[in-house]
Amino acid sequence: MKISRYIDGCVKVRVQGPPERLHRFLSLLFPAGLEVWQVSRRDQQAFFWIKASQVRRLRPLRRRCRVKAHFVEKKGLPFQKRRLWERQGLFWGAVLGGLLVWYLSGGVWQIEVEGCRALSTEQVLAAAREEGVVPGCRLRDIDGKTVARAMQSALPQAGWIAVNTDGCTVHIVISEREEPAPAESETPCNLVAECDGVITSLSVMEGTAAVVDGSVVAKGQLLVSGVQENKDGSMHLVHATAHITATTTHTLTVHVEKQEQRLFWQGDTVWRGQMDAFSLTFPLALRPAPDGVYIRHQWEEPACLFGEPLPFLCRWEQYDRLQAKTVALTEREMRETAYMRLLLIERQQLEDCTVLSSSVKETWTDEGLTLTATLQCEQKIGKEQEILLQ
Repeated sequence: MKISRYIDGCVKVRVQGPPERLHRFLSLLFPAGLEVWQVSRRDQQAFFWIKASQVRRLRPLRRRCRVKAHFVEKKGLPFQKRRLWERQGLFWGAVLGGLLVWYLSGGVWQIEVEGCRALSTEQVLAAAREEGVVPGCRLRDIDGKTVARAMQSALPQAGWIAVNTDGCTVHIVISEREEPAPAESETPCNLVAECDGVITSLSVMEGTAAVVDGSVVAKGQLLVSGVQENKDGSMHLVHATAHITATTTHTLTVHVEKQEQRLFWQGDTVWRGQMDAFSLTFPLALRPAPDGVYIRHQWEEPACLFGEPLPFLCRWEQYDRLQAKTVALTEREMRETAYMRLLLIERQQLEDCTVLSSSVKETWTDEGLTLTATLQCEQKIGKEQEILLQ
């Protein structure tokens, strides 16, 4: 079908009548200026195609020749528009679908990070997020050079950063700096004892030893002097360096009351969430944060479809409501609680120590249980103390 006929629309007409009248009717079509094609005749019927705009001009010819005419088939844009107008949902659905595809193709669907060694991918993505580069942001709003400079300022470990876009994916390529060897300090200083103890090992690299193996030292006592004597008898200052190990004694105390206030879960959990999509935020729950004491868990996860991440980030919050109650502890519960707290304090205060031996004393009173632990440890006790020059 020619384009002009498709735009104007065309109709297939069937004409019925005696042969002589059909012959007369067909012979009048062309003199009347009507454009017809594919004319065929069979017995007392004739078929032909005509433009839709010329159909009304068939009426006087049909009356003049006294024949009957019927429309058999209709084609072209005017008739398709009419059918689409009768199904407006299909039409507007196609329009909205096209607009949605156009809008989604202009957003960021995925962010890929390459070249991380010491830095983690989460750190790089967090720096990019500070500059507005997140799944769902508009591609036209991303200036790769500006974002790369800002990220490099936020990540001093990065030697250079490149931010490129490929379709709906943002590629962040990072090259980390080579860490230089730590420079030795030249500030004159002494090494003093960090706590009381007995020296078990002393190895001096720089400076003058003030104690020997087996010496009993007190906290703050000089171990290695930063004043070193020259061959000519003169003195000069150095940065004292040594490996000093000593056995030390530490005392830890824990007290547990017979009645304590503890927090219990009430069985009430409140869920809240929101979804970030294309720089817009949609609430997934309308409940407010609960009042009182609660434990809050928060995490985020990307929405996925068939295993592929979508540019939608879901943020979830879980609130577990707690209630404080006073409970009476049995001896067993008091002992278990006391030893657990003692272990936590030991890990916090003696993190850099190696425990050689320990002894624990239990003291029971009307108020509760007191644990007193005495620990023999091995640790490095040398602490730098700057030499102040006047």
